[in-house]
Amino acid sequence: GSSSSAASSVASSAASSSAGPYPNGNDFFSFDISNTSQIRYLHSLYIGGVKGVSVFGTAAYLATTVDNSELAVVNITHPEAMVSLGVKAGGSTQDGTSTAVGPSTVLLGVQKTAVGNGRTRLFDVRNPGMPSSVVGPWDYTSSGSSVRVATDPTACYAFIASDWFTQSLQVVKINPASTATLLQSYTPSPADSGNAKSIFHAPGSDRLFFATSKRLFIFAPAAGSSACP
Repeated sequence: GSSSSAASSVASSAASSSAGPYPNGNDFFSFDISNTSQIRYLHSLYIGGVKGVSVFGTAAYLATTVDNSELAVVNITHPEAMVSLGVKAGGSTQDGTSTAVGPSTVLLGVQKTAVGNGRTRLFDVRNPGMPSSVVGPWDYTSSGSSVRVATDPTACYAFIASDWFTQSLQVVKINPASTATLLQSYTPSPADSGNAKSIFHAPGSDRLFFATSKRLFIFAPAAGSSACP
Protein backbone atom coordinates (compact mmCIF):
# COMPACT_ATOMS: atom_id res chain seq x y z
CA GLY A 1 0.00 0.00 0.00
CA SER A 2 0.95 3.62 -0.10
CA SER A 3 0.45 6.48 2.28
CA SER A 4 0.06 10.23 2.07
CA SER A 5 1.05 13.17 4.20
CA ALA A 6 -2.59 13.36 5.16
CA ALA A 7 -2.45 9.82 6.49
CA SER A 8 0.12 10.70 9.14
CA SER A 9 -2.21 13.22 10.71
CA VAL A 10 -5.24 11.00 11.25
CA ALA A 11 -6.31 9.60 14.62
CA SER A 12 -9.43 8.33 16.33
CA SER A 13 -10.95 8.56 19.79
CA ALA A 14 -13.43 6.43 21.63
CA ALA A 15 -17.02 6.68 20.48
CA SER A 16 -19.39 9.28 21.81
CA SER A 17 -23.10 8.89 22.40
CA SER A 18 -24.23 12.00 20.55
CA ALA A 19 -23.36 13.75 17.31
CA GLY A 20 -21.98 17.26 17.39
CA PRO A 21 -18.99 19.47 16.66
CA TYR A 22 -15.69 18.72 18.37
CA PRO A 23 -15.36 18.15 21.24
CA ASN A 24 -19.04 17.43 21.92
CA GLY A 25 -19.76 14.25 20.04
CA ASN A 26 -17.49 13.63 17.05
CA ASP A 27 -15.37 10.52 17.25
CA PHE A 28 -12.90 10.62 14.32
CA PHE A 29 -10.23 13.30 14.38
CA SER A 30 -7.32 14.60 12.34
CA PHE A 31 -4.32 16.35 13.87
CA ASP A 32 -1.24 18.14 12.57
CA ILE A 33 1.71 16.28 14.13
CA SER A 34 4.50 17.98 12.16
CA ASN A 35 5.55 19.56 15.46
CA THR A 36 5.29 16.75 18.01
CA SER A 37 5.69 19.15 20.90
CA GLN A 38 2.59 21.05 19.80
CA ILE A 39 0.01 18.72 18.25
CA ARG A 40 -2.72 20.75 16.58
CA TYR A 41 -6.36 19.70 16.06
CA LEU A 42 -7.54 20.09 12.44
CA HIS A 43 -10.95 18.52 11.90
CA SER A 44 -13.38 15.86 13.10
CA LEU A 45 -16.34 13.82 11.90
CA TYR A 46 -19.14 11.95 13.60
CA ILE A 47 -18.94 8.27 12.66
CA GLY A 48 -21.00 6.69 15.44
CA GLY A 49 -18.40 4.49 17.13
CA VAL A 50 -14.83 3.91 15.89
CA LYS A 51 -12.95 0.75 16.90
CA GLY A 52 -10.15 0.60 14.31
CA VAL A 53 -8.39 2.79 11.72
CA SER A 54 -6.28 1.95 8.64
CA VAL A 55 -5.07 4.22 5.85
CA PHE A 56 -4.42 3.54 2.16
CA GLY A 57 -3.43 6.50 0.00
CA THR A 58 -5.91 9.28 0.69
CA ALA A 59 -8.60 7.10 2.28
CA ALA A 60 -9.10 6.06 5.90
CA TYR A 61 -10.95 2.82 6.59
CA LEU A 62 -12.75 2.70 9.93
CA ALA A 63 -14.19 -0.28 11.80
CA THR A 64 -17.39 0.95 13.40
CA THR A 65 -20.12 -0.19 15.76
CA VAL A 66 -22.91 1.10 13.49
CA ASP A 67 -25.29 -1.65 12.33
CA ASN A 68 -25.07 -2.39 8.58
CA SER A 69 -22.31 0.23 8.28
CA GLU A 70 -19.41 -1.51 10.03
CA LEU A 71 -16.87 -0.21 7.50
CA ALA A 72 -16.79 3.56 7.03
CA VAL A 73 -14.56 5.22 4.44
CA VAL A 74 -13.29 8.79 4.77
CA ASN A 75 -11.39 10.92 2.24
CA ILE A 76 -8.41 12.42 4.11
CA THR A 77 -6.80 14.21 1.15
CA HIS A 78 -7.34 17.45 3.07
CA PRO A 79 -7.11 16.52 6.78
CA GLU A 80 -8.45 19.95 7.72
CA ALA A 81 -11.65 19.17 5.78
CA MET A 82 -12.22 15.41 5.79
CA VAL A 83 -15.17 14.05 3.83
CA SER A 84 -17.15 10.85 4.37
CA LEU A 85 -17.19 8.68 1.22
CA GLY A 86 -19.74 6.17 2.45
CA VAL A 87 -20.15 2.91 4.34
CA LYS A 88 -20.21 -0.83 3.73
CA ALA A 89 -21.96 -3.55 5.72
CA GLY A 90 -19.55 -5.77 7.58
CA GLY A 91 -21.55 -7.70 10.12
CA SER A 92 -25.17 -6.56 9.89
CA THR A 93 -25.66 -6.17 13.66
CA GLN A 94 -22.18 -7.24 14.79
CA ASP A 95 -19.55 -4.60 15.54
CA GLY A 96 -16.59 -4.08 13.30
CA THR A 97 -13.51 -4.56 15.48
CA SER A 98 -10.47 -3.53 13.41
CA THR A 99 -9.22 -2.91 9.88
CA ALA A 100 -6.07 -3.64 7.90
CA VAL A 101 -5.14 -2.62 4.34
CA GLY A 102 -3.04 -4.30 1.67
CA PRO A 103 -2.36 -2.97 -1.85
CA SER A 104 -5.70 -4.29 -3.12
CA THR A 105 -7.68 -5.48 -0.10
CA VAL A 106 -9.26 -4.03 3.03
CA LEU A 107 -9.80 -6.47 5.88
CA LEU A 108 -12.55 -5.81 8.42
CA GLY A 109 -12.60 -7.84 11.62
CA VAL A 110 -16.13 -8.66 12.78
CA GLN A 111 -17.46 -9.61 16.19
CA LYS A 112 -18.87 -13.07 16.86
CA THR A 113 -22.65 -13.37 17.07
CA ALA A 114 -24.41 -14.82 20.08
CA VAL A 115 -25.20 -18.02 18.18
CA GLY A 116 -22.79 -18.03 15.24
CA ASN A 117 -19.24 -17.37 14.12
CA GLY A 118 -17.08 -14.31 13.91
CA ARG A 119 -15.49 -13.43 10.60
CA THR A 120 -13.12 -11.27 8.65
CA ARG A 121 -14.67 -9.56 5.65
CA LEU A 122 -12.44 -8.73 2.68
CA PHE A 123 -13.21 -5.82 0.35
CA ASP A 124 -11.67 -5.00 -3.03
CA VAL A 125 -9.79 -1.65 -3.05
CA ARG A 126 -7.52 -1.81 -6.07
CA ASN A 127 -8.45 1.83 -6.50
CA PRO A 128 -8.12 3.69 -3.17
CA GLY A 129 -11.43 5.00 -1.92
CA MET A 130 -14.73 3.19 -1.59
CA PRO A 131 -14.45 -0.59 -2.01
CA SER A 132 -15.73 -1.94 -5.30
CA SER A 133 -19.46 -2.59 -5.45
CA VAL A 134 -18.92 -4.99 -8.36
CA VAL A 135 -16.23 -7.29 -6.95
CA GLY A 136 -16.61 -9.06 -3.58
CA PRO A 137 -16.82 -8.71 -0.66
CA TRP A 138 -15.74 -12.12 0.62
CA ASP A 139 -15.86 -13.64 4.10
CA TYR A 140 -13.41 -15.77 6.05
CA THR A 141 -14.96 -17.46 9.09
CA SER A 142 -12.73 -17.12 12.15
CA SER A 143 -15.11 -18.91 14.56
CA GLY A 144 -14.36 -16.50 17.41
CA SER A 145 -14.56 -12.73 17.03
CA SER A 146 -11.79 -11.32 14.86
CA VAL A 147 -10.48 -9.13 17.67
CA ARG A 148 -7.67 -7.59 15.59
CA VAL A 149 -6.51 -8.12 12.01
CA ALA A 150 -3.29 -7.39 10.12
CA THR A 151 -1.82 -8.18 6.70
CA ASP A 152 1.57 -8.28 5.01
CA PRO A 153 2.55 -5.60 2.44
CA THR A 154 1.60 -7.82 -0.49
CA ALA A 155 -1.85 -8.70 0.91
CA CYS A 156 -0.94 -12.35 0.53
CA TYR A 157 -1.67 -13.22 4.17
CA ALA A 158 -4.11 -12.11 6.82
CA PHE A 159 -3.12 -12.43 10.47
CA ILE A 160 -6.13 -12.68 12.78
CA ALA A 161 -6.24 -12.44 16.56
CA SER A 162 -9.36 -14.39 17.57
CA ASP A 163 -11.09 -14.71 20.94
CA TRP A 164 -11.49 -18.44 20.23
CA PHE A 165 -8.62 -19.63 22.44
CA THR A 166 -7.74 -22.82 20.56
CA GLN A 167 -7.14 -20.75 17.41
CA SER A 168 -6.15 -17.46 19.00
CA LEU A 169 -3.79 -16.70 16.13
CA GLN A 170 -4.87 -17.57 12.59
CA VAL A 171 -2.72 -17.17 9.47
CA VAL A 172 -4.91 -17.04 6.39
CA LYS A 173 -3.99 -17.01 2.70
CA ILE A 174 -6.07 -14.22 1.17
CA ASN A 175 -4.71 -14.24 -2.37
CA PRO A 176 -7.14 -14.69 -4.01
CA ALA A 177 -9.56 -13.22 -1.50
CA SER A 178 -12.41 -15.25 -2.95
CA THR A 179 -10.86 -18.45 -1.58
CA ALA A 180 -9.42 -17.30 1.74
CA THR A 181 -7.90 -20.38 3.37
CA LEU A 182 -6.57 -21.07 6.86
CA LEU A 183 -2.87 -22.02 6.60
CA GLN A 184 -1.97 -22.33 10.27
CA SER A 185 -3.34 -21.56 13.72
CA TYR A 186 -1.74 -21.22 17.13
CA THR A 187 -3.01 -22.01 20.61
CA PRO A 188 -1.17 -19.93 23.24
CA SER A 189 0.96 -21.92 25.64
CA PRO A 190 0.80 -22.18 28.60
CA ALA A 191 -2.97 -22.45 28.89
CA ASP A 192 -3.21 -19.46 31.24
CA SER A 193 -1.77 -17.07 28.62
CA GLY A 194 -5.01 -15.10 28.46
CA ASN A 195 -7.20 -13.98 25.57
CA ALA A 196 -6.03 -12.50 22.27
CA LYS A 197 -5.81 -8.71 22.36
CA SER A 198 -3.69 -7.40 19.50
CA ILE A 199 -1.58 -8.31 16.49
CA PHE A 200 1.03 -6.46 14.42
CA HIS A 201 3.14 -7.43 11.41
CA ALA A 202 6.52 -5.67 11.00
CA PRO A 203 7.37 -5.79 7.26
CA GLY A 204 11.03 -4.80 7.65
CA SER A 205 11.91 -7.78 9.83
CA ASP A 206 9.00 -9.98 8.67
CA ARG A 207 8.03 -10.68 12.24
CA LEU A 208 4.56 -11.11 13.66
CA PHE A 209 3.81 -9.79 17.14
CA PHE A 210 0.81 -11.36 18.84
CA ALA A 211 -0.34 -10.13 22.26
CA THR A 212 -2.70 -11.73 24.73
CA SER A 213 -3.92 -10.27 28.00
CA LYS A 214 -0.85 -11.79 29.71
CA ARG A 215 1.88 -12.45 27.15
CA LEU A 216 3.58 -11.28 23.95
CA PHE A 217 4.46 -13.88 21.30
CA ILE A 218 6.83 -13.21 18.38
CA PHE A 219 6.78 -15.36 15.24
CA ALA A 220 9.15 -15.68 12.28
CA PRO A 221 7.99 -16.98 8.87
CA ALA A 222 8.14 -20.71 8.30
CA ALA A 223 10.85 -22.11 6.06
CA GLY A 224 9.99 -22.74 2.44
CA SER A 225 8.52 -20.79 -0.44
CA SER A 226 5.55 -18.48 -0.15
CA ALA A 227 2.10 -19.99 -0.64
CA CYS A 228 1.12 -17.01 -2.77
CA PRO A 229 1.65 -16.60 -6.51
